[in-house]
Amino acid sequence: MAERIFSAGETIFREGDESNEAYIIKSGHVEIIKEFQQGNILMAQLEPGEIFGEMGIVDERPRSLTAVAIDNVSLTSVTRDEFVDFLFQNPKEGIKYIQALFERLRAMNTRILPEDNTYLLDIEPPKKDKIIFLPLTKESSNSVPSGGIPIYKFPFRVGRISMRDEPNPLNLNDLYLTDSIPFNVSRNHFSIEHINNNFVIRDRGSYHGTVVNGDQIGGSIVMNDAQLKHGENEIIVGSINSPFRFRIVVQS
Repeated sequence: MAERIFSAGETIFREGDESNEAYIIKSGHVEIIKEFQQGNILMAQLEPGEIFGEMGIVDERPRSLTAVAIDNVSLTSVTRDEFVDFLFQNPKEGIKYIQALFERLRAMNTRILPEDNTYLLDIEPPKKDKIIFLPLTKESSNSVPSGGIPIYKFPFRVGRISMRDEPNPLNLNDLYLTDSIPFNVSRNHFSIEHINNNFVIRDRGSYHGTVVNGDQIGGSIVMNDAQLKHGENEIIVGSINSPFRFRIVVQS
């Protein structure tokens, strides 16, 4: 393993480049984007501790995405042999990296589908907006304090905690909600994402869907994304009758 340093705005690798190594972020933040003639689609914003570039060294094909340093970034590079050894020696940690890969693949599939290219963008510095995630019901306050949770990392993933004694290692969430049978909340329910300088709710394939300001996404509805407005937004995790209700406040 070796250390690599990149300056803010510098391209770490570009789509089509040869895949020789993956990277673990030691410090700084990285954007993963998909490039098109019309513009770029932001796939993920990664923070310290996360890995990227692993798909290329697993299938030994050219890079399918582009990685750009958002700020000054310090990375640990991992060769294919080192990565394989790591998966065998640290299976629990390895599963986290595989989860991240699946999430990026799922995000790519959902964002490429809209015909109107709503979420196509050119990479630009994010606004200094702030998001607060607040509970509105007793059920939601069991998982979120009354003062709310400030959100700085995107995507921010929400889902149901496992019924088992330990969390299911195939679940990848930043916030776990406690639900009981019959479940309103799916294990991987929705995420809050920063796209084209806007904040978006994306349903992650939940059974009942997600209601955003009165409109359902996901579940039986084809549309999986809804943009948050500036100010207060109401989110219902599950059907319209679900007790898991939250307020998301977007502040400047």
